[in-house]
Amino acid sequence: MFLLSAALTLAVAARARADSRTITFETPTYTTGSIDGQDGWGGQTPPGVPVNPSIDQGVSNAAGMAHGGTQAFRMSSFFTSGSFGDMPFSPSLADRAGEPGSIDGGFAGGTLMPRFTSTVFFKSATAGAPIPTWSSAPTAATAPG
Repeated sequence: MFLLSAALTLAVAARARADSRTITFETPTYTTGSIDGQDGWGGQTPPGVPVNPSIDQGVSNAAGMAHGGTQAFRMSSFFTSGSFGDMPFSPSLADRAGEPGSIDGGFAGGTLMPRFTSTVFFKSATAGAPIPTWSSAPTAATAPG
């Protein structure tokens, strides 16, 4: 089981940052329990489909889980369904990132940006796991929609 920190940051970058969002998983925006339906989180195909209730996931305020603050999003890899559409999807940004000519597929619209950048903090909730403390995973990619 991996935990996403209390500071999941999403940003779209080009010459100037046109759109960004910081998600802290803190109250009052987020409450403990399933992330489904909270501040734009949910399943993906089509937008508005709920997260599969068999997936062990949610916002937690358990001691030691948050990277900063008091709450974190946690998700277990115990259950898999063979699809991605029923997994938790974060809220879209106003502007999308992708290659020229890409379509938004009903998700983010706005200005098409050439780059998507994010940083996610995570750690294992299993004692003795290979990632016992907080690690960050910055990513940068050109991504459609």
